[in-house]
Amino acid sequence: MFKACLRIYFRSIYKPMRHPNRHLLKILGLGWLSFLGLALGLRQLLPRPILVVIIDHSFCPSAQQQRVIADYIDLYQQHQRRQILIERVVLLSNLSEEVRIPPPIPEAIESLGFFGELNPDALQQTTQKYPASTVLSCP
Repeated sequence: MFKACLRIYFRSIYKPMRHPNRHLLKILGLGWLSFLGLALGLRQLLPRPILVVIIDHSFCPSAQQQRVIADYIDLYQQHQRRQILIERVVLLSNLSEEVRIPPPIPEAIESLGFFGELNPDALQQTTQKYPASTVLSCP
């Protein structure tokens, strides 16, 4: 009698799976979807930093120009990978201040001429205008 009750009980609880591979794929798929949803949710909650890049293209030796260009390329690649957001690029010289939205490609910065003298007052005014900015200039 006891065995018969146990047999009936276990039959009602334990039902053999007809398609175990389908169940496994469903569980794995739901796991990956929840992981993807969590990643997208965190990306929305933690926004990427917004930068304004100020490039002072006054005259400096070629090696220092290459360092400024390399620093911009690094920032631009981070922008492309969506790690940061470059809101605008301000090109500063002793003659003018040019704002470029969206940020120019690195080849455009490489073709930019480095000329003139550094104007510290213009640089200070520009950094005050854009307080959360990154300044790229020759030392």
